[in-house]
Amino acid sequence: MAVLLSGRIHPGPRPCRCMSYLCQHDLYALNAVYRTRDDLSGSLTVKIYLKHLMGMSKSFFGTLTEDIKTISAEIEASVSGNDVHGWTKPRRLVTGDSIENPNDSMPTLSFKFIPLHAPPPPPRQPETASEDSTTAATSTSEARDPDPAPNSDLERLRKAKEAAQKAVESLKKPPSELQKSSDYSDVAKSAADLLAPVASDASDIMEKMSIFVGVVDTVADIHPYAKLAWGVISLPFKIGKAQLDRDQELSDLVDSINSAYENISRLWTSLEQDYQRKIVTKLLIHSTECGAFLCEECIAHPDFFKRALRSSFTGVDRKIQDFKSGFKDLRDDLLRSTALEAQVVGQKIYTSVRDTGDQAILDKLNYVAAADFGSKSGCYPNTRVTLMDEITQWFEAPKSTDGRKPGASIYWLRGHAGSGKSAIAHTIAEKYHKEGRLGSSFFFDASNSVKRRAEDLFSTIARNLAAAIPSFGEALADVIKKSSEIRTSTSVRRQFEDLVLGPAQKSRLEGHVLIVIDALDECGYSLVRERDFLLDILSCSSSCSAPASAVDQSLPSRFSLKDLPPNFHFFLTSRPEQDLEDAFKFVPPVQFRQQDLWTVSDKDLHNDLNLYHEYRLRPLFVSRSGLRQAFDDRSPTRDCIRALTDKAEGLFQWAFTASEFLLEKRLLDEELEERFSSLLISSQLNGLDELYVRILQKVVGVDASATRLRQFTAVLGRVLCVRTPLPSSDIQALRGENERETTTQFFLGGMGSLLSGVSSDSPVQVFHTSFRDFLFRRVFSEHRENPYYIDPSDQERTLAEACLRVLNLDLQFNICGFQTSYASQDAEVIKNAKASLRSRGLGHLIYASVYWADHIAKTSYNEELSSLLHTFVDSQFLHWLELLGSIGEIYVAIGAIRSTTEWATGHDDKLAKFGKDAGKFVSNFADVIARSPPHLYLSALPFAPKSSLISQRYLPQFRDTLNVKIGQQQIWSPVDLVFGDRGDFRTKRVLSMAYSPDGTILIAVTNNGLVWLWNPSTGQSIASFSETEASPACIVEISPDGQYFAVGSQRGEIVLRDIKTQRLIWGPKRLWSQKIVSLRFSPDSEKLWAGDEWAYTGAWEISSGNNVGSVEKLHSDSGDHLVISIDTTCLACAPAGKSLVLFHWNGSDTTWSDRRTLTTFTDEAFALTFSPDGQRLVSGHNSGAVKIWDVESGDLLGDQSASHSGQICSLTSSSDRSLFVSASFDQTIRLWDGKTGDPIGNAVSGFGEVHRKIAISADGKSVTTVIADGGIYVWDTAGMKQSALLDAKSGTREPYPSIIALSPDGKHLYAARSDHSICEYDMETGAELGTVMRGHRSRIWHLSVSSDGTNLVSCSSDTTISIWDIKTQMQTNRPLTGHTNDVVFTAFNPDGTLLLSCSTDRTLRIWDTTSWEMIGAPLTGHTAPVNCALFFDAGKRIMSGSTDRTIRIWDAENRIQIGESLELHTGGVTAMALSPTDDIVASADTSGVIYLWYPATATSSLQRHHIIQHGIDEITSVAFSADGARLLSASADHTIRLWDVSTRELIGRPFEGHSGWVRRAFFLHEERIISSSEHGTIRIWNIEDESETPELKPIGDSQRSFSRIDYDGWVRSEHDPPRLLFWLPLHYRPIFQWSRCQKIIGREALDIDFSRFEHGERWMHCRSSMEL
Repeated sequence: MAVLLSGRIHPGPRPCRCMSYLCQHDLYALNAVYRTRDDLSGSLTVKIYLKHLMGMSKSFFGTLTEDIKTISAEIEASVSGNDVHGWTKPRRLVTGDSIENPNDSMPTLSFKFIPLHAPPPPPRQPETASEDSTTAATSTSEARDPDPAPNSDLERLRKAKEAAQKAVESLKKPPSELQKSSDYSDVAKSAADLLAPVASDASDIMEKMSIFVGVVDTVADIHPYAKLAWGVISLPFKIGKAQLDRDQELSDLVDSINSAYENISRLWTSLEQDYQRKIVTKLLIHSTECGAFLCEECIAHPDFFKRALRSSFTGVDRKIQDFKSGFKDLRDDLLRSTALEAQVVGQKIYTSVRDTGDQAILDKLNYVAAADFGSKSGCYPNTRVTLMDEITQWFEAPKSTDGRKPGASIYWLRGHAGSGKSAIAHTIAEKYHKEGRLGSSFFFDASNSVKRRAEDLFSTIARNLAAAIPSFGEALADVIKKSSEIRTSTSVRRQFEDLVLGPAQKSRLEGHVLIVIDALDECGYSLVRERDFLLDILSCSSSCSAPASAVDQSLPSRFSLKDLPPNFHFFLTSRPEQDLEDAFKFVPPVQFRQQDLWTVSDKDLHNDLNLYHEYRLRPLFVSRSGLRQAFDDRSPTRDCIRALTDKAEGLFQWAFTASEFLLEKRLLDEELEERFSSLLISSQLNGLDELYVRILQKVVGVDASATRLRQFTAVLGRVLCVRTPLPSSDIQALRGENERETTTQFFLGGMGSLLSGVSSDSPVQVFHTSFRDFLFRRVFSEHRENPYYIDPSDQERTLAEACLRVLNLDLQFNICGFQTSYASQDAEVIKNAKASLRSRGLGHLIYASVYWADHIAKTSYNEELSSLLHTFVDSQFLHWLELLGSIGEIYVAIGAIRSTTEWATGHDDKLAKFGKDAGKFVSNFADVIARSPPHLYLSALPFAPKSSLISQRYLPQFRDTLNVKIGQQQIWSPVDLVFGDRGDFRTKRVLSMAYSPDGTILIAVTNNGLVWLWNPSTGQSIASFSETEASPACIVEISPDGQYFAVGSQRGEIVLRDIKTQRLIWGPKRLWSQKIVSLRFSPDSEKLWAGDEWAYTGAWEISSGNNVGSVEKLHSDSGDHLVISIDTTCLACAPAGKSLVLFHWNGSDTTWSDRRTLTTFTDEAFALTFSPDGQRLVSGHNSGAVKIWDVESGDLLGDQSASHSGQICSLTSSSDRSLFVSASFDQTIRLWDGKTGDPIGNAVSGFGEVHRKIAISADGKSVTTVIADGGIYVWDTAGMKQSALLDAKSGTREPYPSIIALSPDGKHLYAARSDHSICEYDMETGAELGTVMRGHRSRIWHLSVSSDGTNLVSCSSDTTISIWDIKTQMQTNRPLTGHTNDVVFTAFNPDGTLLLSCSTDRTLRIWDTTSWEMIGAPLTGHTAPVNCALFFDAGKRIMSGSTDRTIRIWDAENRIQIGESLELHTGGVTAMALSPTDDIVASADTSGVIYLWYPATATSSLQRHHIIQHGIDEITSVAFSADGARLLSASADHTIRLWDVSTRELIGRPFEGHSGWVRRAFFLHEERIISSSEHGTIRIWNIEDESETPELKPIGDSQRSFSRIDYDGWVRSEHDPPRLLFWLPLHYRPIFQWSRCQKIIGREALDIDFSRFEHGERWMHCRSSMEL
C-alpha cells in the first residue's frame, strides 16, 4: 500500500494576526508519496519562516530535521490496528536568531501517513518545493498504471460529475440547512470513491497540482467538500493522461488553480471571518464545477486531452478561459479579504516601537469621535434586505481589470426626509465594522453642525484609518511631523490631500475599505467654500465637472476620490438636493452607483415597515395583555400594525417617532389607546406634519393658550438655535430672564419621542431634521398657520441676552484654578479644564463664552443688549479671555470682537471704540493666552500700550505684576497679526503675494514652490499645494473679479486656477524658459499678461487658455524689474536696473509699442509700481530713493532721495488710489500719499527685519509684508499712519547701529548706523562721542580698524571704501573706487601696510595704505560674491570665502591663487577667523556649520578638519578669544554661541536677547563679549553670570532660573518642557536687557520693575484685593 507522508504546523500564537508561517523543505516535501513503508528512507529538513501577509519580507523562524524511518516508527507505535491516520508527537523547532525565549506556545510540527489504495509508483528524484507555499507534494515514482477499461473510465467520470453536481447544490444551500442535511456523509463517501483510483497516478497529478493537494488536508477537517473537489478535478486529468506541457490552455488552468489554493494554504489560520470562509466555499464550488466540466468533456470527447492545439475560438476554450478568470477573481477576493482583515483587525495589536510615538502625534489631530456610527441606530432585523444585498454586492465586487485606474468607488443613496437613509448607513457601517472592513464613518447632523463640519471630515477619517491600518498611520504620522500645522488646518482640500490621499497612496493595502458618510446635505461649515471643496473632492469635480469634450484631458487636475487607490469605497447618503445633483452629475460610471429610496418597491417598503412596527411594539404588547387587541379594534382594517404602516406613508422616521410616542413609560392602557387613535386621525397635513402636530398637542395641549405656546417655543427655540447641542441643564441655564426654572424640563420631559437626551445628561437634539423643518415653517399650507412656529431671529436675541447674563454672572478670576503660571497648556490640560467646568455645572458658561457674539451678530441693535455688553466689557472682558484660553478657544475672540464692533458701530460709540481696542489686544496677545492663560494678566496686560482702553480699565486691578518704567508703548503696534509657514529662509521665504478682491484670501508663494492660501484675518491656512518640482512656482496674481488666480513658475510656465476650489482651469502654458516676474489680469478678467526675467512678454485668453498674439521680447537686458499697469495699457521696465523704459498697448493687438526711455540711472532701480489709474510710475532705487514719474510726459514729479537709507526691495500701490507702500533693506516700511506722492510721517520700523514683499488689501485697510523666514505680517493701515505721524511729530527716532568694530586696545567702539553714518560710542555710558562720520550713500557692510588704531575703514553698497582718521573723525582720502558692486568686507594685514577688500562683484582687491592706491589687478576666480577674507602667514598669503562654497588661498605679493580651491562647505562661506597663533582657521557658512582646520595642511580635500554645528541658519561672524581657546559664533538665528576649540563643545548656554540677525560678535576681554544686530542694538555680555547685590537678588534669581529668551519672545527656563516667566511683545524685544546682558548701546534699554511681580505658584496674588 502506498502512503502519503504529510506534515502540518501547529502555529501557536503569532506575533501579529497579519503574520503567517511558511515552510521550505530540503530533500523531501512535506507531502511525499512512498511505494511502501519499507521504502521510507533518508531525512526530512523543514525550514519555517514568518511572513507578513501585507507583503513584507519574511524572517527565518526555525528549522526541523528528522529521519524518515524514525517518523515511521513513531507512527507505527502510536496507532493501533489498521488505523494509520494518527499524527506523531509535535516536534519543537530549532528557532532562529530573530526569535528569543521560546516557550510552550511556540509553533511545532507533526507528521502522519495517508494511505493511497493503489499500486505504488517507482522511485524518482526528489525536488525542492517553492518557498512561497506552505505545503508541496512530490513523489518518488514515475511509473504508470495500466490504462483502466474504457467503460470503467466513463462510469467513474459520470459518478464524478454527478457527485460534483450534488455537491454544488449542497454548497449553495444556506449554512443552517446544510448542517441539517445528510450531504456531509454523502460527499465524504463520494470523495473516498473518487480519490482511491487517483492514487495510482498520484505522482504526476500531485506534482502538477501540488498546492491543491496540500490544501486538501488543511481544509478537509473544517470543510469536507475539499477532498471531493480534489477528486472531481483530478480524475479527468488522470484518465485522459493529460500532457500539460503540451497544452498551454490546460497548463494555465492548472496554474490558476494552484494560485487560488495557494492562498488558502498560506492563510488558512487567518481566515476567521464568515465572509472569508464564504469565499473559500465559492472557490470549492468553482473547483467542483470546473471538475464536472472536465468530466463532461472527457465523456463527450475521449480524446479531449490529446488535442494539444485547439482553436482559441471554440466554446471549450472559452469555457476554460472563464474558469481561469474565475479562479483568479476568487484568489484576488481571498487576498483582499485576508489582507484587509490582517490590517484593519489584526494589526490593531501592532506594537512596534514606532507605533507609540506615532500615536501621540495622531492623537493631536482634529477628531470628532461623536460622528461615528451607533449600533442602536441601524435598521431592524430582516428589514431592507434587498437593498443591503445590493450594497454588499457593490462593495465586494472585484475591481475592473480593463487596465484603467478608476480610483475610489462611490455609492450614493438618496432619500427624502424620514425615509431611513441614516439607519441604512448605520447598519452598513456596523456590518463592516464587525467584519473588520470599515475604514471610517462620519454622520453629519444639522443639529450639531458646529462640530460636524466639512472641515472636520477628513481629519476624522484619517484618524480612523490610522487606527485601522498601521501602514496608513505611519504615513500619516510622517505627514504631520513634516507639517505640524496640518493638525489644526481647516482647509478641506489640504486635509484630503495631506491626511487621506497621501497616506493612502503610500500604505500597503489590498482589501476593500469602506468609508461611510451620512447626511451630506446636513454638512456644517465655517466657510461656504469649504463645503464646496468637499463636494468637489467627493464628486471628482476637479476633473469631472464637465463633459469630456469640454475638458483638456492632458491637463493635470486637483486631487479627488478618483486619485485614491481602488480599494476605497465611499457610501454616501443625502437628501436629493440640487447642489448635490450638480456636483455628482459627471462622475464616471465606473466609479459611481446611485440608488434612490423612493424607487424601492411599495411591497418591499410595506413589508419592512410591518417588520419594524412588529419589532418595536412587541415588548409593549407582551407586557400589556390585551393591548394589541385594543389597538386592532381601533384600526380601520382591524390590524394595528398594518394601520401604522399605512399611516407611515413609506417614512421610517414617521414609524420611529410614532413608536417612541407609544413607548413612553408610565402611561396607562387607556392613555396608550388614546395615543394610538390620535395617530390614525387623518387631516390635510402630510404624514410627518400630522404626526408632529398630534404629539405636540399631547405636550402643549390641544387648545394651548398663547402664554403656553410662547413658553413652549422659547424652550424649543433654544434647543434648535444653539450652535451645538446642549444637555437640558444647560438649556435651562440659558433661559429667558422671566422664564421659570421648571419650564424647560416641563416641556422637554414629554418630548422623548421627538428629542434625544431629555431624560439624561446627554445633549438634547432632534431625532430627525424634519422636526426642525416643521417648527421653522410658519405655515403648513395657504390656509393653515403652524401654531408651533419658532421664529429664529427672536431666539437669537433671547440667546444673546441669556449668554451675556451668564457671562456677567458666572465669570470669575482663575475660574479653571491654574496652580502655576510657569506651565504651558496642552490638549490634556484643556480637556481637563472643560471637564472640570462641566462637573461644576458650568457647561452653559462654556457655551456662552464661545457663541454669545454669534447670536448678537444675528440680531439688530437694541438697548437691552447694549446695556448687558457695557457690563461685560467693564467687568468681565479679561475673565472671558481667560476662560477662552483655558478651554482652547481664544481665537474665537477675534471674530467675536470684530462682529460685535460692527454691531455697535453707528449706535454706541463707546462700545465701538472699546471693540477696536479689544481687537488690537486680542490680535497681539491671543497666542500668549492660548499657551498659558495666567499670562493674560502677567504678560499681556502689563505690556499693553498706555493708550489702551483695556490697560486703563483693568491694569489698576492687577498691581502685583510687571511694571514698565521706561520704554512702554504709547499706542498699539500697527502689526495686527503675524503668521506663516516659518522656518529656513532658503525654503520658506515668500516670493510673491496677492489679496483677493474681497480681502478674505491671501495667496503667497514660497521659495520651495508651495502656493499657500491664508485667511488674513485669523492667520489660518486655507490650503496649500505645489505645481511641479520641475517648475516651482514663484509669482501669483488674482483676477479683478476674484474668480481666478494665476501662478507663474521659475521655468517660464503659467497656470490658471479657480480661486474657490484651486481646480486647474488651464496650463501649464510656456512663455519662454525663464522665471516669470510679472503677471497682470485685464480689468475685465478676460486676458492674462505675463513677463519674464529675459524681458519676454505674452498674453492668454482666460476662457480658452489660447495665446493672444505672439510672444515678444522687449529688450536685450535683464527684465527682472517689469511691471504692467492695472488697466494693462502700459508696461514699464528697468533693463539691468540702469534705465527706465515705457511701452504702450493700444488695445487693437497684443504688441507693446511706442517705446520711450524716460531716463537712465546711476542709482540702480530695484522696484517699480504703477499708480492704480496708470498715470504715474514709482521707482525704488539702490540708495533708498523713491522717484515718481508722469507716465504721459515722462517728467520726474518727485524725488524722495532720503526716504529710506537702504535699497528699496518692494513697492506696491493700493487699488483705492489712497497710498502706495515701500519697503527697504534698512528694515523700515514707509507709507506714501497716493495723490500727492508725499511720504506720510516717518518710516515705520520693521522690528529688526527686512520686509521683502508687500501686498495691500483692496479696501486699503490692511498692508501685508513678509520677512526672510516666511513670517507674514498683517499691518493695520490706520495704525501705520498713526505711528508714522506720531514718530515724525516727536522727532525722537535716531538712526540705529548694526555693524561694529573695536579698536585694537578694545577701548573704542565704532558703529555703522542705518543712515549710512558712523559713530563712536562710549563703552561705559553708551553715549555718542565726537563727530558723526558721514560720506557713504548706501548701506555700510563692514568696518575695520588699522592695527595702530589710527585709521577706520568702511565699505558700502555704494561700491566705495572710505578711510577715516580716528582722531579727527574725518576722511583722510578720497573714497576708494574700483569695485563694480557692493563692497562687503575689508581687512588689514598684520603691519597695516595693506588693505584687502571683498565685493559681490566676485573679486578681491589689495590696496596700499600709504598711497591708498590699488596694487595690481583684482584677484579673480570666485564664481559668486566674495564675502570674507583675511591675511595669514605673516601677511604673505590671503584666504577668501565665497558664496560659491569655496575657500581660495592667494599669494599676497604675486596676487595669484595657490593650489586648488578648498571645497569644505555645503553652503556659501560667510565668515572666517584666524586663531592668534595663526595655526587654526574657523570658516562658517550659510547652513550654520563651522569648520576648524589647519592652514598649514590646506589642500583641495583637506582631510584634517573638525565640524561645529551652530544651528541651521547663516553664521554672520566668528571670532577667537585672545588665547585661542574659545570661539564665538553669531548667527541669523538671533543667538551667539561660545565654543571650546579643543573639544568643539558648546560652553554654557547660548547668548539670547537680540531680536534680529546678529551681525558681529567679539571678545572685549576674557570675561565679556560685545555684539550688534540688525534690530539696531549693541549689547555687552558677561560670559559668566555675575553675583548680584542684595536688592537685586530676587530678579537675579529669576534671571538665572529663567535664562533663555525664545525666538518668539518667551523668557523661560532650561527645563523640558520649559517653565514660562513672561512674554515680550515685538516692540520690547530689541531693548530688553536680561540675564548676562549687562548693557545696551545705541538705544535706551527697557526698564521693568520686577519688585512686585508675582509669578509661579503665587501668580494669583497679582490681583489686588479689590473685587472684580
